[in-house]
Amino acid sequence: MQVASIDASKKWTVEDYLQLGEDFHYQLIEGELIMSPAPNPYHQEVVLRLCRVLDDFCNKIKGKTYFSPIDVYLDEHNVYQPDLILLTSDSLNKISDRGIEGTPELVVEILSPSNSHIDRYQKKEAYHKFGVKEYWMIDPNNKSIEILNFKKDAEHPVFYQIEKGLVKSVLFEDLGFELSAIF
Repeated sequence: MQVASIDASKKWTVEDYLQLGEDFHYQLIEGELIMSPAPNPYHQEVVLRLCRVLDDFCNKIKGKTYFSPIDVYLDEHNVYQPDLILLTSDSLNKISDRGIEGTPELVVEILSPSNSHIDRYQKKEAYHKFGVKEYWMIDPNNKSIEILNFKKDAEHPVFYQIEKGLVKSVLFEDLGFELSAIF
């Protein structure tokens, strides 16, 4: 397999991105390759706990949950690797050999110091633009969650919780959990 060199001066496409191979963990955001350091152990613990919650829910609705790294192909210049995604049974046709072709219904990003600006602004706008229905931003440092339902209000969270309390999805009325279960 031929591996592409990393050229930061050009606008990358999906074809360029695919030449990197599986040993590289980059995201393609508006044609720019973005690499982040591996998340810290606490970040991964939060991902694991939340993945269990989402996976239990997906088993009930016959959907699927995936965790990073998995490529989500949004268009020719945007390939993201969200921390967690949820696909309903209606979207399972988006699963391909190379990743997810199109938008999941629910995307979760766990904020880290190296990515919080990208997740809060660039990715939030892109997820809205490309049709994600619900976007969760989880801040482990502040033990908080923001839930945005893009059908209701793309700019402001419709749900915000700190440290403890019942978290409820706006999109999926049967998806709920105690915030303390993931922190």
